[in-house]
Amino acid sequence: MVASEVEEAIKSVLAENKYKVIVKDIWEKSLTSGTMGFRLIYGIKEDSVVIARLGMNSIRLTIILRNSLSSEKASRLEEDGWKIDVRDEETVLSLRINNVQTEARYIWELLVKSLG
Repeated sequence: MVASEVEEAIKSVLAENKYKVIVKDIWEKSLTSGTMGFRLIYGIKEDSVVIARLGMNSIRLTIILRNSLSSEKASRLEEDGWKIDVRDEETVLSLRINNVQTEARYIWELLVKSLG
């Protein structure tokens, strides 16, 4: 996996779904690891937000939806590894991919399924 391929896959899915895309590089200091950098990709649309965190060792995807998911769609997403947290006014989907060698196409497919 090339990080830029994953980044481009995420940005293309967001753009296809009419999200406003913002990319930021963040640096964190840790007592054990020193300084670590990662890239945040935000997708903002009227009723939902997508946050992708691309780090050295993992990729985290979070989707916050104002509307609820059908039980059928929620079941399919859970089968793909998404964790689903239903709150009062929103549904939060989260997924952590520990293998940074994951192909960009796989991440693209995960996002298409979750946003579609």
